[in-house]
Amino acid sequence: MLSDGRIDVQVYATGNRDVRMDIQFMPDADAVEMVGMRPDVNFAMVEMHMDGLTPPLELVEAGVWRVNLKLPMAGLWIVNVGFGEEFAEIQFDAP
Repeated sequence: MLSDGRIDVQVYATGNRDVRMDIQFMPDADAVEMVGMRPDVNFAMVEMHMDGLTPPLELVEAGVWRVNLKLPMAGLWIVNVGFGEEFAEIQFDAP
């Protein structure tokens, strides 16, 4: 839950470092300015001191985006998805 609505994120590590992520944002009725905004997405490897990856988002329909990405290395990753200072954080293993 974010202050202006709800964000649902599903991460699928499909093997060979390939990742698909589905994002859906459902703004509250009074959050009119949020309707057209794209979420910020950043992938970072756990316990590595390297710049994160910011993949392009594919707009599927209003409020729904998809990410397809091949990570540079296998291991434990964290993805942050949100708007400004509010975000969801998901940790996953990419084989």
